Formats: sequence, structure tokens, C-alpha cells
Amino acid sequence: MAAATKLETWDDYQVFLSFRGPDTRQSFTDCLYNFMIDAGIRVFRDDDELSIGQPIDTILSAIENSNICMPVFSPTFASSAWCLREVAKMVELKKEVVPIFFGVTPDDVKLRTSVYGNFMGKHELKYGKDQVKQWEDALKEVAKIKGRELKEKGYYGFSKELTREVLIKLRPNKKHVPSNLIGMDDQVETVLKLLDTKSSGIRRVGIYGMGGIGKTTLAEILFNKLSVTFDCCGFLPDVRESLRRTGLEHLQKALLCKLEPRLKDTDHIVDPVKMIRETFRRRKVLIVLDDVDKKEQIDGLVGEADHFGSGSRIIVTTRDVRVLKIGVEEFYEMFEVKEMTFSQGLQLFSRHAFRRDSPTQDFMSLSQQVVSSCQGLPLSLKVFGSLLLGKDEIMWIATIRKLEKVPDQEVLNKLKISYEALEHEQQQIFLDIACFFINTQKSHVSYMWDACGFHPATGLDVLVSMSLIKVDEDDKLQMHDHLRDLGRKIVHEEGLQYPRKCSRLWEQCEETMKILQNKEGKEAIVGLHLERLHPDSIEEVLAGLHNVRYLSLEAAELSNRFKHPLPELKWLSLPRCPASFNPHQINIRKLVILELPHSSISEKWNGWRYIQMVHLKVLDLTNCSKMTCTPDFSGTPNLERLTLSQCTNLAELHSSIVELKNLMYLDLSDCSSLCKLPEELGSLENLERLSLHGCTRLENLPNSLGKLTSLHELDLSGKPNPDENIVNLYSSIMSGSTSSMDQHLDWSSLSNIYDQPVMRQIICAKIIMIEGMWRTFPKLCLEKLPDTFSHLRALTKLDISYISMGHLPDSFGNLENLIELNARFTSLRVLPRSIGMLKKLEKLNLGGSASLLKIPEEIGGLSSLRTLSLFYTAIRQLPLTITQLSRLESLNLACGSLGSRENSQRHPFENANALPTSFVDLSQLEILEVCCEHLKCIPMLPSSLRRLVLYEFNLGVILPDISYNKNLEYLCLIFSEEVLKYHNFPQLPVSLRELRIFCPATLPDLTNLKNLRKFVLAGGASLKEIQGIRKLESLEELDICECESLESLENLSELRNLKCLSILGCPKLRFIEGLERLPLVQKDVHLGDCKCVECLPAQSTSRPECLPAQSTSQPECLPAESTSRPSRRRQLVSLVVSKLWIPHSDLPWWIQQYLERGN
Repeated sequence: MAAATKLETWDDYQVFLSFRGPDTRQSFTDCLYNFMIDAGIRVFRDDDELSIGQPIDTILSAIENSNICMPVFSPTFASSAWCLREVAKMVELKKEVVPIFFGVTPDDVKLRTSVYGNFMGKHELKYGKDQVKQWEDALKEVAKIKGRELKEKGYYGFSKELTREVLIKLRPNKKHVPSNLIGMDDQVETVLKLLDTKSSGIRRVGIYGMGGIGKTTLAEILFNKLSVTFDCCGFLPDVRESLRRTGLEHLQKALLCKLEPRLKDTDHIVDPVKMIRETFRRRKVLIVLDDVDKKEQIDGLVGEADHFGSGSRIIVTTRDVRVLKIGVEEFYEMFEVKEMTFSQGLQLFSRHAFRRDSPTQDFMSLSQQVVSSCQGLPLSLKVFGSLLLGKDEIMWIATIRKLEKVPDQEVLNKLKISYEALEHEQQQIFLDIACFFINTQKSHVSYMWDACGFHPATGLDVLVSMSLIKVDEDDKLQMHDHLRDLGRKIVHEEGLQYPRKCSRLWEQCEETMKILQNKEGKEAIVGLHLERLHPDSIEEVLAGLHNVRYLSLEAAELSNRFKHPLPELKWLSLPRCPASFNPHQINIRKLVILELPHSSISEKWNGWRYIQMVHLKVLDLTNCSKMTCTPDFSGTPNLERLTLSQCTNLAELHSSIVELKNLMYLDLSDCSSLCKLPEELGSLENLERLSLHGCTRLENLPNSLGKLTSLHELDLSGKPNPDENIVNLYSSIMSGSTSSMDQHLDWSSLSNIYDQPVMRQIICAKIIMIEGMWRTFPKLCLEKLPDTFSHLRALTKLDISYISMGHLPDSFGNLENLIELNARFTSLRVLPRSIGMLKKLEKLNLGGSASLLKIPEEIGGLSSLRTLSLFYTAIRQLPLTITQLSRLESLNLACGSLGSRENSQRHPFENANALPTSFVDLSQLEILEVCCEHLKCIPMLPSSLRRLVLYEFNLGVILPDISYNKNLEYLCLIFSEEVLKYHNFPQLPVSLRELRIFCPATLPDLTNLKNLRKFVLAGGASLKEIQGIRKLESLEELDICECESLESLENLSELRNLKCLSILGCPKLRFIEGLERLPLVQKDVHLGDCKCVECLPAQSTSRPECLPAQSTSQPECLPAESTSRPSRRRQLVSLVVSKLWIPHSDLPWWIQQYLERGN
């Protein structure tokens, strides 16, 4: 087991690899581990021998915090109690398990043979029957999962494929993009052609155009569309502004975190660029840099092209095309986003002005005038459409006259017309957001505006309706950079014209400091944000700020020199506040928000006595690690939001917390030292959200928690102990009934939670996430959702994965706004017929629900469904109505029972048509994966297919003609091991770009595949040659592994585009002809377990790189006559390629001698 380094915690691992050291460490496991590490996956490698001396809790923590667990079942795996304990933990936590069977079969692991059975008998003598019974149950449970079987020498190709699958599972989230965009499809197609993601090499594409033209939206669409095909992806928004606020190093670390989402702590990284280069130089990445205005920004973030692997793509958006004009050797493909056509502009304007696609007849002429004045700029069309919504003709004419007076090129001045239409209070809110509060919680900043009398609810609604701001899915305020620039320009121009009217200062520059150092004229300043202010400047800076309402001093060297009161201050933010700071001279009686995150203060801080404010609504003490107890809250009776997240030494809450009757939000997440909560916590009658995520030492919840009738979000994720009280609390909440432990808990207020006022709060929720509760509470058995669950009419996303739930309520179809349902690895046996009522459902994932036997006919009613996943279910036949899913784009039918008979007595052809013959009607289907183990035939497939994967391809299955399919680019055929010969190959379509074939006895005709870029052939044990390979003129990557009978490759000299050649596990291969005539300069050749290779190209410039020597014996397969041809063999070490990778133990004996002589 690899010990955790100082830079890693047990939460950092993505894959937990469990194996028996003596069986596999020096062979398969080491190969798989290194494949994943090279791909940038963080793997916790454990085996029974190396676990000695390691604390059990740390190992179990690694299991719990890993995304995927991989037990490698080998012949002596069950001899290790440690290995069995780990498997039991995986099952207990309901982890996603990918079992690997190395030298054993699933039947062995299910204890149907003596391979593991003998070991269990021995364990029983030492550990007792109960413990061994738990281990046996765990083994049987994991063995039910369809895993991977491999022979002892089949690990090269296996490891590569499995690593790719893991990378796909760890893919990042998509960007949110509005639907029904106008005029975007053609632009997307054009840029996709420029990106040419099917070609190798690294390609950069620049998207340029004026502000507000739609560059960011176009980049977001491309990112969403392409991210699925890359190893890792990162989208950096608003680079220009982010760089100004946080600096280059912060952005570099942000990019690192985007590319590697589980990278949490970046403080230790000294050289982020170097880490990016070293981590991702062999990985295929997609990076988007949005709104760049200097070439140096690109250089500082992505550096040289060779920092990333072949196939990587970099997209840059900018207003200045000169940014994209770089050196001669490096270049950008460039695309200009142009203005909308008049008809497109009229349609967009109409959507905002009339809520329809065209103007009403009475306003047609006026609408055309407005659209003409906007010059095809989408942002202006939205803003003015929203401004004129519902207005009379007089207002329209007045607005048009103002537009006509402004020159066409002055976009900001045109947008200012909308600003001037706002009332004074709304203007103040707009300017505050532009200067300080972009990406800030709406509810958070509303406290300040409310205290100022600005009526934020109404003001924000007006700004949203006028398209001047947006509120995103996380309830954060967002503003287009054009409108942000407008707001800041207004403030800046006011200060230039009337120096004493400068109202907001957000940037620490010479001009800002000049204004602040002036002893007079600072009365107009209402907002101030400064960083790293020197203590000698504080007195001078804060003097005279009589009207400031927002003050943020980040990382300032604060002292006790505050001599001037700030009577109008509403929001004070002092990150990293020192314990020596004392606020006694600041008049903060009107303060409503106080932020002291990352500060060195404790509960003994002298400042607490001065923070006795009746108006305080928000207190943020995030990561105040020196606090062991919270302060006395009796002086802040109106507190509504209290954040104590990451206070890692906080062990106790002051008893006064239960007196905060107005508290609505309490965040105690990651308070890892907190052992208990006050018993009277249930008296917080207005508490709506309580987060206890990561409270690892929390022993139980107070009985009074049942009285929290306003509570509608309780986060118990992380690693709290599975206490009976927590389990039964959650069961009661979700079942809508009283707990079975009424004698221990007070459930008087929660006897029927779904019928109480709290239900009205839950109805407002947009997302319910139940996933992970099994992992947190192994004793929890949530068998069903209550019928009243269907009252959640606003619910858009439901995730009940990993829950032992047998069925959904019949009223489930009433969730009319549901868009996504994830029910992976549940115990669902049937779906309710009402599921067909979910007209907005776009994604349905039932994968891994092994008890699911049938899909109801009513599924045909899901008119919006785009993705349907049924992998690892027990479904035998699809309903005919599945062909009614006219929008279906992705369908996963990797379920081993498809087409099978329930018992041998049934008619042999009963389920022959498990796939409907009208399958071809799914005209939007692009991705299809099917398990063919029991199928007799596959019907005609839709011509729209781009990707087709057929698992367990058997001898009897008949493929349809796919040669007509001009869109098919990816085809993967995985044969069953029992198949000895297959002659039913149809002609493959010429459009194929990637072909993967596993375990074939024969091969299809390859000669017509003129566009094929990648060919993977693995496990062809009986293949002696590969015919037609030399005709693959576009081939760039050839990967052949575990073809044990392969003796030669036909002349490859015609493969002029070949860039990567990998041949592994072909022990009889002797000749690789034609390489000497290929342009393989600076490309890789990988050889492994190919000890008989004699002929490789001459004309060399470099020596091969080898792994440490293990064996120098002459291989038996080398013919005796070959020893008389030393000059021919010597060609191996004089290659035109720059890198040759051969494990040292696999080198032919004569090459080892050659290297040992130092020639």
C-alpha cells in the first residue's frame, strides 16, 4: 500500500485498488496501477502484506472516500482476512464496485467451488462464524456484479481499456446553457470542423468578436458537446476579470482543479504550470479560456502546445483578434462571431419584448426600428426587448429616439438607456453588483440592501426582467461583462467629473489610493474593497468614510488604530482577521453582515464583547480553526445565518445558540471535532437548513430535532457514525411516518412530515439528492418513497442511487417538472405505469438495478427523453413503445439478460425479438450499447448512429447491414470467450474512424476503411495474421495486444499517417515489416512480451529506453538460425522513432547483450 504523502489526505483518492500481494503485485496489479497513475487518476493501492502497521480507520476512510473500488480476486485472495474485510466494507457502504477476476471465476468467488471455500473454513476457526458469514455474504454480493475476467497474461490491453472507462466515469459537469438559442447551430458546426476532434495533434481555435455578441455561449455549447470525448476538461470563465481580481497564480491553480476536479488543496503547489505540464502531457484535454485580452494570459495558463497529450484542444474567446496572432509555428484556427442577421435579431428581440417569436402587427414597424438600431448585438436585443416589454407606444417612440442619437459603435451608451430607466434604488443595486457582488449569493447581499431601504426583492426582479442581471442555479448573482463594464464606467465617470462623488472603489491602484488619502471629499463613498492594506495606511484610508455601507479589507494587517466611526456600515468583511484586532472604536451598531473567515480568533477573543448587535443577520466564521467553542450569541438575537464550516477544532456549541429563534441556516460542515449538539436544538423553530456534513465525531442527534418543523434540508453526508437515532430520523423523514424508536425520540412534530407546513417548503425545492445515504448509514433501509412525495411538483432532479428501494409510488408520474431521474444500483423491481406522464424527463438512468425485470409500455410517453441507461439490469425484452422516444440520443442496453429465456421450458425463439424491429425509427439515436449474449439477431439500426458497442458478441447473433450508416464513427465488438469462429460480419461503413475488436477468431474486411484513424485489436488468440491492415491509409494509431498466435504484420509502409504503434503480449510475433519507410519521427513505439521480434527499421538516432533488468536468458521461441544475423537484429536499437518502450525482461537476449556491452 502506498503511504499517503504530505500533500494527500485519505479523501484524495478516486480509486481504491484491493489485491492479494503475492498473486498479482508484480504483474497485473502493478500494470493497472501505473496505467491509472499515468492517466492522472489518484489510486489508493492496498494489499494485505503492505497493510501491516497501517491504522484500520485510514484504510476504511480511503474506501469510503473513493469513487470506485476495484477488488482483484486472485486464487489466494480469500486467504487474507484483511482483503475480506475490505470487500465487506465496500458492500456495507454500497460503493460502486468493479470486480476483477484474475485466475478465478465468479463461481469461485460465490463460494460454489473449493477455491475460496477452503479458506473460509480456516477463517471460521480464528474469527468465528458470524464474522466469516459477513465476509461470505460480501463475496457473493460482489460476485453478482458483472465484472472483468482475464487470463494471467492479458493485462496490458485490459488495463488500458479499464483506465479509459474510469476516466470517463470521473468526467466533469457540463456548463449551463439556455435552450432554444437562435442562430447558433451553424456557428457550432463551423467551429467543430475547425476543431476536428478526430485528428491527432494539438489544435487551438480562437473565437473572437465584439462584447455581447455570443462568444461565451458558443464556447459553452462546444464544451458541453465535446467534453465526453476527452480525458479531462476545464472551462475558465471571464479570464480578464478573474486575473485582475485574483492574479495569474490563482487562475493557474483554478485550471488545475478544473482538469482534476478532486484536487482540493492547492496551497502547497509552488509551480502550477510545471504541475500542469507534468500531469497532463500524455492526456487528451479540452481547455476553454473565456474572455482573454492579452497573449500573456494564454501563455501563463496553457503554455506550449506540448504540455498536453495528442488530440488535445484549446479554445480561446477574445474581443481582440490580435491576441490570437502568435508565432509562425504555432497558430490558431480562427472564427469570428458576427452580428445576428436582421431576421434572427427580430426573433430574439420579440422573445423578450412580446414573449413570442415575432412582434404583434401593431408594433412591427417600431420593432424593426429597434432591431436595426441594435446592429445585430444579442445583448442589446435582449436588454431593449426586456425594457419595452408591456410598455405603450409613447415609451417605444421615446426609446427609439434615444437610440438614434447614440453612434452605432457606442454599445455601452446604448445600454445606459436601460440603466437610466431604473429607479434610484434599483440603480444603486445595479452599481453594487457591477462593482462588488458578481457571483455572490443573492440572499446574502439582500440583507444589506434591505437594511438600506432598497427593497431588494422588487429591485432584483426588475433587473432580472430587464435582462441586466441573471440569478444562476446556485442563487448567485451574475452579470454580462458588458453590463459590468457599463456599471463601473458610470461610477468612474462620476468620480472624474465630480471627484467628491466617487461612490465605489473596487480596485487597489494609484488612483484609488489617491482618493482615499485625501482627507476631504470621501462622503460619497458607499463601498470599498481593498487587499493587503498596510497598517500605517489604515488610519488615513478609513478617515471620513461616514456613509460607507460595505467595507472589505482582505488580508489587511489590522491593528487597533480604528479611531473613526463608520456609522452607516452594514457589511464588514475582514478575512484573516488577526487575534490582536479590537473593533471597539468602530460604530457597528447598524451592522447586518459580519464576515471573519480564515481568522486566527478564538472564543476568548476580546472583540466578541463589542459584537453585540441586535441588527446582525449574518455571521461567517468559516475556518476559524482556533475556536474550540462558539461565542455567546445572546447579544445577536436576530441572527439568521450562522456559518461555522471547517472550524476543525470546534468541539462545543455555546448554549446560547438555542436562543436564536430567527436562525434559518446553520452550517457546521467539516467540524471534525464536534461530538454533540445541544439537546435543545429543536427549539430553533425557524431553522430551514442544517449541514452536518463531515462531522466525523458526531455521536448522535438530539431527540428534540424532531421539533424542527421548518427544516427542509438536512445534510448528514460525509462520515458521521451510523447511530440509530440518525438512521431512524432519516427513515421517518423520508417515509412520512413515526419512527420505530418513539420511546427514544420525540417525533410529535414529525408524525406525518409530508402533510405539515414543512411540506410547502419542500415543494419549493428544485433538487432532492438521496444518493449516498446507504454509504453514510449502512443500517438504513429505505424501501419506498411515500405517496405524498408526488406533491413535489417543482422537483427537477431526483437521485435515489444506491438505495435499497423496491418500487416507486404509483403517483410518481405527478412530478410533472422532473427532468432527470438517477436510480443506479437500487433494488427497483418494477417502474410505475405513471412514469409515462413525465413529459419533461430527459434523462433516465436505471443502470445497475439488477432486480429490474421489465420496462412498462408507458415509457413511450416520455416525449422529451434523450438518455436511457439500462446496463446491468435483468430486463429481457424492450417494449415496442420504446421506438416512440423520438428524441432519444443515447441508449445503454448492456444488460446480460436481454433476449434470454426465463427457463429452458419456454419456446427457444420466444425472446428472439428482444429489440423491436422498428428500432430504426429512433431517428435521433447517436449512441447505442447492447449486450448480445442471448440475442439471435439485431434489427436494422438508425442511420443517425455515431457510436455502437456490442458486448458478449456470440456465434449465433446476426448483425444488420451497417454499411449504409454514413454517420457511424465508433464501433466496438466484444466477443464471448466461447466463440471460436464467426463468419457473419457485415461490410463495415467507410465512415468509421475508430474500430475496436476484442477476442475475435476472425476479422471483418478492413480494406475499405479509408477514414479509420484508430484500430484496437485485443485477445485474438487464434489469429496468425491481420489481413487488409496495410490499406488503412488514414490510420494514426494501431494497438494490438494479447494476440498470442500472431506471427507477422503485413507490410505497413503504406500507413503514412501512423503516429503510434503499440504491440503487447504477442510472444510469437517475429516480423514487423515496412516501418523503416514510415514517418514515425518523434512518435512512440510500445513493445511488450514480444520476445521473438527480429525485424524493425534501420537508420536510427537513439537507444531504446528499458525497464530494470530481470532476465537475460535466451527465449525458447527464438530460432537457432537467427543468431547468425546480428546485423539485422541490431536494427532494433537504431530506430527512426524517438522513443521505444520495451520492458527489459521482454527484450530479446541479443539486445540485452548489445546494451550490456555499452554499444
